[in-house]
Amino acid sequence: MAQLLNVQLQDANGNIYYLQTSGDSVFLSDGTTVTVALQNKISTANIDNNLLGTDPTHVLASPQGKALQSNIDAVSENMLQYYSLNNAIAIPQNADLNDYTEFGNYYCNDASIAATLENCPYTVSGFVLHVERTTGNTSYYKKQRIVANYRNPPIEYWRVLNDNGYGEWHSPVFDNNILSGSTPGITCNANSITTYHIEFDKSFIYTPRVVASIYSNSDMIKYSDLSISVSNISISGFDVKIYNGSSTTFVPAIIWIAFANVVITN
Repeated sequence: MAQLLNVQLQDANGNIYYLQTSGDSVFLSDGTTVTVALQNKISTANIDNNLLGTDPTHVLASPQGKALQSNIDAVSENMLQYYSLNNAIAIPQNADLNDYTEFGNYYCNDASIAATLENCPYTVSGFVLHVERTTGNTSYYKKQRIVANYRNPPIEYWRVLNDNGYGEWHSPVFDNNILSGSTPGITCNANSITTYHIEFDKSFIYTPRVVASIYSNSDMIKYSDLSISVSNISISGFDVKIYNGSSTTFVPAIIWIAFANVVITN
């Protein structure tokens, strides 16, 4: 085992010299040199003992670091509790959603209750209601957000509280709330009405709105004699009628778009 010695040199005149070496040559128990250890030593003047320091050359004191982590953990827990609907309040029958202005989570158990609610855009199933902050004055400019329990497709409704009370409900359109397509050429005999049924790839929850149009690469002016209408719209498909008032048989295609999840007010 190495022995720690205190060694000195003395010359003929009685002058005493202590042995010294460079800090780069002296190693600490963790393997770092004395020079590196001194460079890494932080001056107490560069330690901030509050969470509001802005000097990028300073470090945070350990108690403040612990406080910061505690704040982060608290915010994370609050977010988890919020989206887990912890302590959510039940919405009773015949309630008016216009009365829900306090921040928090509320829930409607099922469709039987939803059907009795006032100013409620959704009655197919139960739902959760979030009252959230948007921007501006904290007393106003709140947002209500309904998230339906119906699992597929997703359905949400939003509206904002302002100085005049709650505005209209709006519903975002998701990918599975809108369908589109086209048909092959449909033979339409002269001076006749041709009915063609179009089936959706998947069904909607609500009866959708449908827009359809004739499509053709033909340059024949007589194609202007064709007109169409849409009828028998359901959640699974619709009929299109093609009216050919010409003495010529045509073979047009139909292009269409259908979209649901529209706002339904009581």
